[in-house]
Amino acid sequence: MLRRLRTPARTECASLAALLAVLFAGPAGAGTFTALTYNVAGLPASFGGEGELNNVHVSPLLNGYDLVLIQEDFFFHEDLTSAIDYPYQTDKDTSGVTGSGDGLIRMAQHPFGEFQRVPWVACFGTLTNSSDCLTPKGFSVARHQLEPGVLLDVYNLHAEAGSDAGDFAARQAGLRQLVEFAKVFSAGNAVLLAGDWNSRYTREGDILQEVVAGLALSDAWVELTRGGVFPDRGPRVDDCQLDGLAGGDCEIIDKFLYRASASLVLTPLTYDVPAAEFSDAMGVPLSDHDPVVVTFAYQSVPEPSPALLALAIALARIPARRR
Repeated sequence: MLRRLRTPARTECASLAALLAVLFAGPAGAGTFTALTYNVAGLPASFGGEGELNNVHVSPLLNGYDLVLIQEDFFFHEDLTSAIDYPYQTDKDTSGVTGSGDGLIRMAQHPFGEFQRVPWVACFGTLTNSSDCLTPKGFSVARHQLEPGVLLDVYNLHAEAGSDAGDFAARQAGLRQLVEFAKVFSAGNAVLLAGDWNSRYTREGDILQEVVAGLALSDAWVELTRGGVFPDRGPRVDDCQLDGLAGGDCEIIDKFLYRASASLVLTPLTYDVPAAEFSDAMGVPLSDHDPVVVTFAYQSVPEPSPALLALAIALARIPARRR
């Protein structure tokens, strides 16, 4: 006599619970965005800056990116923003003894909130060693909404400059401050940290490896041009192939570091240093830094509602039928 095979009730309920969680969790958000980080050298020409002459030329070049993170917007802010077309941007910071502020501004095609400016705990040099103490340098952070319900914590930073012992000590203190801040503010969140790090993986005295490990970060340059292999300490990585100035396998101090989360997958797709685009008609760069551009893909992983999750758990706990 043939018997009809039956699936145990617990298996049936577990499968139903999983199906409910998938069907009712809601659609996952996905897309791409292109981000630019750029130090515009925004000091007067008499102090070796580029912004006095070039900010007005930089301004229209900033359009066309989804996210722009600027450092050294110390002076000539009106020139820098004269031709931009962004629905969301931060105001010019005017704090500090010179009124130049921290020099950090951001522009975005998507909204952001919870914006904060955080000065470094230490600096070295007022009229020497890059005069870092003349401005309240530090980092800014905001929670960006890539689309409804899809959030990314974005940091813009400008680290202590210089290579004397006092510079290294101040830079180390600031980057450790950044790590401790992000551990709290961005706990469990996807993050993007970009800007002028004034640091190299290859240089003794810099602690980028410590930052990467402390926040479980990846580096877009390392991932896309070095196959995920960080350079060792020692000689600088200067095999420049892109635009003849920077990029390729070069390590430059302007960087994009990032981290995904349980609810948001973040993946770099392209890394570019469009130095030629940010140059004048004679081919002279508009700043003493090259721009860095990275395109990211994102994919949110939605969670089921508490009610549906409770239903799924209850179904999974139903005991098997006796046969």
